[in-house]
Amino acid sequence: MKRPFANITVMQKMAAREDPVYLLSDTKKEGYVRVRVEIQGLKAKKLTLIEKFTGGKRTEAKNGTVLCHFQDRGFRLEVQGDGKKLTDETFERLHLPYDIDTETSYWETEDNFVNIFLKKADDKDDWSPFIESGKLEAE
Repeated sequence: MKRPFANITVMQKMAAREDPVYLLSDTKKEGYVRVRVEIQGLKAKKLTLIEKFTGGKRTEAKNGTVLCHFQDRGFRLEVQGDGKKLTDETFERLHLPYDIDTETSYWETEDNFVNIFLKKADDKDDWSPFIESGKLEAE
């Protein structure tokens, strides 16, 4: 079921610094919530021909290191830049409204973005109020 408000760009502030701009959606892939995080200067490493044929995912960057750690109700994205055009970034949400499946959640890189796909632990969970409000954390 598609909703007209499924994509919202939100800039939120944490106490000491500003989070990257991110977009939330649950219409990109069934059973997943996509968190599209803007990382200025990120250059995605292309897949090899073999990786393309075997269904590989672009998880690496040419000019840095990208890692995403998943927990039952949270995630932490860490980008370590090369010190030139890409600076270090951290983006985390540790109090998600519902559990996620940490084994099938994943991330992909593309130029200037990291797409985090959070697999819903239970497809019956209604994430729409959080997506529409642009707040990915439960109070």
